Amino acid sequence: MNIYDGTHMWIWQADKIHGGNVQQMIAEAKARGIHGVLIKFANGSLVGDPNSQAYMAQFKRLVGPFKAAGIIVGGWIYQYLTDVAGEVDACCQAIEAGADWIVLDAEIDVKGKASRVAQFGQMLRAKHPNVLIGLSSFAIADYHPEVPFTEYNKFVDVMMPQIYWAEMGWNVAVAFNASIASYKKYGKPIAPSGQAYAGAQPGDMAAFIQLSKKAGLSHVSWWDWQQATLAQLNAIQANILARPKPAAPNQTEDWRVTAIAQAKANKVFKDDHKPGEPVTIEILAATMNNFYDLIKGGK
Repeated sequence: MNIYDGTHMWIWQADKIHGGNVQQMIAEAKARGIHGVLIKFANGSLVGDPNSQAYMAQFKRLVGPFKAAGIIVGGWIYQYLTDVAGEVDACCQAIEAGADWIVLDAEIDVKGKASRVAQFGQMLRAKHPNVLIGLSSFAIADYHPEVPFTEYNKFVDVMMPQIYWAEMGWNVAVAFNASIASYKKYGKPIAPSGQAYAGAQPGDMAAFIQLSKKAGLSHVSWWDWQQATLAQLNAIQANILARPKPAAPNQTEDWRVTAIAQAKANKVFKDDHKPGEPVTIEILAATMNNFYDLIKGGK
């Protein structure tokens, strides 16, 4: 199971959701079956930018309570890459504050910046080689060749196309299928973001979930909580994409116990030998002698 599995809500400006009351946000997320949130932590670099610093303060205020409530917390940054080191530092601060994973919102401002994307990826992975990273970008990658998708693909773990069909003026199924086809060539898992603002109709939101299930996807996120209408929030609740069930417990220990019990019954092992107990040379010698006696029919 992946950290991004299930249904997640994007948080842009937390003070516009229940007046910024984190406990009310948590209560609603739980009531609606939301598995995770994606909270903005930076608008480019934090250096000399009070607006970006305010996003980091927002993230640090929310991450602890959400995680304590059992809600997965992703942190996201809008990328400019004018200060690569500054954006890497912002990601590191979010990770160190408790982010379960990081999402890079890469749109028009990263066009033509392939070398900076590569530098960013190398620097971030050097500091946090194992953190899960998602790339959130335009719905149809093929329509935006100046976005360095290939460079991002070298270090991100999951592609997160922004399939805002109503904003695009497209049929939801047409937009979804075109987007998924556009991102498949990168060979990474796809975790789409759906539209929960403006003209997104509840019926189309339900169709978006059905399309995701049919495609075998395990994640959907909704942009965004502060702009979603009550009808849209109700549609999300009624069409939750569930997290996959955990794999069945490993049954390896069962056959080991059975095998040892059978060996004891046949007097191959000593009666006091336990599963997982180290086998000394003395035990091995005694076992071989017992086995030899057994096959010879001796007692």
